[in-house]
Amino acid sequence: EEIYLKYFSAAEIGERIDKVGTQIASEIEQVMAMIEASIGTADDYSKSLAGATAGMAGEGGREQVRMIVESLVSATREVENKNQVMQQRLKDSRLEIRELQENLEVVRTESLTDPLTTLSNRKFLDNTIERMVKHAAATNEPLSVILTDIDHFKKFNDTYGHRTGDPVLRLVGKSLEHTVT
Repeated sequence: EEIYLKYFSAAEIGERIDKVGTQIASEIEQVMAMIEASIGTADDYSKSLAGATAGMAGEGGREQVRMIVESLVSATREVENKNQVMQQRLKDSRLEIRELQENLEVVRTESLTDPLTTLSNRKFLDNTIERMVKHAAATNEPLSVILTDIDHFKKFNDTYGHRTGDPVLRLVGKSLEHTVT
């Protein structure tokens, strides 16, 4: 049961897909929070500029202009610092998302591949047939499917065991794959 759950169970693959999906959703939420923070920073900076413009309109003299320029320089530095932090967080998120995408692709491939032969499994067959039937119907083209079976393989496997049967299955699978491809 442990071996089945670890290597063959669809629930295991489903859990791994759910885990990666949750991680991707979390990364997206973090990126959205960064974008919202950036919008807030841009709004604050716009208000600083508007205040400076209003201050310049009045008659204040040299000291007032110096104070306005200092406040603008301070606001600009603050925006630059926040942008640098956000850029680094976005780079980190981009790397994390890329890694999660690769993990998701691995899990997707595993969910469509037989672990013993590394050939496409029944789920892949079902998905492909459904897609090909729709394509054939849409294009009004004929569709053919070839299925193969290894005669009496169960008897062979029962007689010689999995240590011999598994490599035979892999060999037959690879032979078919090279012949068809």
